[in-house]
Amino acid sequence: MNNLQNPMALEPENHQSRRMITEPQHYIKVLRDVLSLLDFVAIEKIAHIIFNTVNRQAQVLLVGNGGSANNAAHYRCDFLSTFRYHQLRFQVLNLAESPAMLTALGNDFDFTEIFSYQVQENGRPGDLLIMLTASGNSPNILAACKTAQKLDMCTVSITGFDGGKVAQMADFNITIPSDNYGIIEDTQLAVGHMLSQTISGMLKKSLVG
Repeated sequence: MNNLQNPMALEPENHQSRRMITEPQHYIKVLRDVLSLLDFVAIEKIAHIIFNTVNRQAQVLLVGNGGSANNAAHYRCDFLSTFRYHQLRFQVLNLAESPAMLTALGNDFDFTEIFSYQVQENGRPGDLLIMLTASGNSPNILAACKTAQKLDMCTVSITGFDGGKVAQMADFNITIPSDNYGIIEDTQLAVGHMLSQTISGMLKKSLVG
């Protein structure tokens, strides 16, 4: 595994004792500090992976729970707009997008399988799975990662806390050095913007060249 991350020793996820930042100015300071600690080389590497995936006419699949699911939707919009702006088409799927699909799979089968089933049905060798997860330990994310790897897909995780189990499983990982869910989700979104704008720069260079 190529673990592209900026490690920080943090407590594991505990939903009963989430760390809260109760002063707005302190929140901004913490967010600024966390952003400055990101592994920007890793972000650029993952931008290249996405760029190369599209050049091969392969797909990008996204998964996430809760706030990370919303960020997955935002990533999809930005990736589509970036490539469409440069008159390129490609397939990017947010597997957390359909409440009907997720509740059907969760009700009829198992909530753990809501993403892995869709990866199995939609994924192909050479595709890319991007997993957004604060804890890195969500069972449905881990199951999706296992399924993607069985299909010879590339896997990328963007996590918080200490990266969790998925950071050790994924081919590439960025760990956001925070144990605050708001900070992690805000930073996930910022990473998505960094990726889409870095890819836009790559596209401009490739078209000029």
